[in-house]
Amino acid sequence: MLRECRRVLKPGGTVVGFSIHTPPSLTPAQEERATELGPSLVCGCESPQELIGEAGFSGLEVIDVTARFRR
Repeated sequence: MLRECRRVLKPGGTVVGFSIHTPPSLTPAQEERATELGPSLVCGCESPQELIGEAGFSGLEVIDVTARFRR
C-alpha cells in the first residue's frame, strides 16, 4: 500500500499516518479485545520508518503525540 501511495502522490505532496501501540501491561484477554476493537490492519513490524523508506519516501518526520491523548 505504501508503494502505491508513493506512486500516486504529487511531487512535494504529503502523506500522514499514525500508529497505535498497546501498553505492555495488558493481559492477553485485554490485548485480544484491543485488537478486535482496533484498526483492521495491524503492522507488527519493529520499525515502520524502515517500511516507509523502502517504499521510496524520504524526509520522514515522526511526531509523538502520546502525551496529548493520555488520560
